[in-house]
Amino acid sequence: MGGTLCGGSVSSFHGEFILEFNRFATLLTRMGLTQLEARKLYEAYRALDTDNSGVISAEEFRVRTCAPDTPFAARVYAIFDYRKIGEVDFGEFVAVVWNFCTYTPYTLVSLIFDMYDDDGSGSLDFAEVQKLVRELYGIQSGIDEPRLLAALESLSGGGIFDRSRPIHRDQFETFAIEHPAVVRPALDMQADVRPDAPSPGATRR
Repeated sequence: MGGTLCGGSVSSFHGEFILEFNRFATLLTRMGLTQLEARKLYEAYRALDTDNSGVISAEEFRVRTCAPDTPFAARVYAIFDYRKIGEVDFGEFVAVVWNFCTYTPYTLVSLIFDMYDDDGSGSLDFAEVQKLVRELYGIQSGIDEPRLLAALESLSGGGIFDRSRPIHRDQFETFAIEHPAVVRPALDMQADVRPDAPSPGATRR
């Protein structure tokens, strides 16, 4: 065959895929993925691996998914890199992408809430809300304060954000679903990360 993929021949790519498919066979089988579905995910994985190292770095993830260079993007990559070694292998990629990319807007918003509920209280206090908005939009402290205040006013229904009253999970989820601009960077990142692969039979809520 004369075609190429990721810098190598089609036959070479197929050989690499079979090795990875066999390596993570238990995981792929447990997830109910067929070989064809796994191959589509591997194609997406190799497209991110621009230096052909066999793993995805944080920079490759950010550049190829068009993710903004924000602390939130780093948090999302950290979900992929659950071994915390600065790189993502095919098994990690499959496990997280298959979940992250099939989240409904509702469950994605819930994930974001959990990422910033640092004390596990089930609500976001003022400091946690500030952190969420700054990291999601890349707002730097002391530089983009008008943008921060505008976002906080949106979260409080257009009024002055009450620093003494936390935002509970159901309040945040309801508002974010009705006003998706609040979490637009996360929704955009989900769309960029999603590979051209079949989705599971049912999405979460």
